[in-house]
Amino acid sequence: MEIIERTEEIKEKVKNTGIFKYIPEEDFKAVEKFINIISFRKGETVISEGEITGGMFMVMKGKVEVIKNNVKIAELEEGEIFGESDILLNRNASATIKSAEDDTQIIYIIRGGIENLEKSNPSFTTIFYKNIAKTALTRLINLDKEYVKIMEKFQEMKQKEELSKLREKIFKSKE
Repeated sequence: MEIIERTEEIKEKVKNTGIFKYIPEEDFKAVEKFINIISFRKGETVISEGEITGGMFMVMKGKVEVIKNNVKIAELEEGEIFGESDILLNRNASATIKSAEDDTQIIYIIRGGIENLEKSNPSFTTIFYKNIAKTALTRLINLDKEYVKIMEKFQEMKQKEELSKLREKIFKSKE
């Protein structure tokens, strides 16, 4: 893990990543002082499940894996956020996040900075929270689709099991 210096090139890259693309220049200037960029090597842990993160994260470069109960449940790429439950619900990390590639760069947004901006810069927070809501809703829709697929498979398995029991009953009664 290594903190990346905030050069003009890095600031420009941040401005053009994820939710920051939709934030006006003056609003970005207000938030940039609350941002750190951290580089991770492949396999390094960004956050651990249950950890207090104190902010929110966004993938600026590379990919990360989302791991819950030692099972990889998702992979996030450039522009995608994680850790938003700390910002929205004041909750600890609900999953472990690990770098999936060398030189994965993560934008870390400090919770206190966002809270300051809520008071001083409402236009930023409106855009910011709207984009977090879009991300959360997209994840919920995808989770719903996966749940339906699982339930369909479960129903299919249940029907096969019932058919098997019926066959067994029929063949036993012929003996």
